[in-house]
Amino acid sequence: MQLRHNIIIYNSTMNACASATRWKVALCLLESCQRAELSPTVVSYGSAISACEKGGEWQLASFVFHSSREVAVFPNTITYDAYISSGEKAGQWQLGIHLLHSMCRDKVERIDVSFNAAISACEKAGRWHFAVQTLGATAKNRQSVNNLFAVKCGES
Repeated sequence: MQLRHNIIIYNSTMNACASATRWKVALCLLESCQRAELSPTVVSYGSAISACEKGGEWQLASFVFHSSREVAVFPNTITYDAYISSGEKAGQWQLGIHLLHSMCRDKVERIDVSFNAAISACEKAGRWHFAVQTLGATAKNRQSVNNLFAVKCGES
């Protein structure tokens, strides 16, 4: 019996590569699943971005992030967070702030991890005032999430 390759197998393997900081292998797998006429998913791109992030390759993470949009695979919270973290590790504090705004524009849920990575990048760059502003945005984000739940639960 021969194992048929599918996107789930590729995604799992790319995830394993991300955990092992084998970003080159993850990127090769992303490319080879495209050659195998499999359609990469948001999980595929997220795994590749995560592998780049863990390997300290923020510019490659950026390339993968933007290339996903070219094939109509739009990033989710996890994908954004991996990209923000890649910038944080490389001292790219502006990237984190920019991506938080992009998440809001694209209506992608921002979670504590999203804000923490951006705040950490600001802190590492000595940009305390941006860290404080981002902290304020965290509070506003929580308030709007709480309001959303209140409306859904009929409390408003």
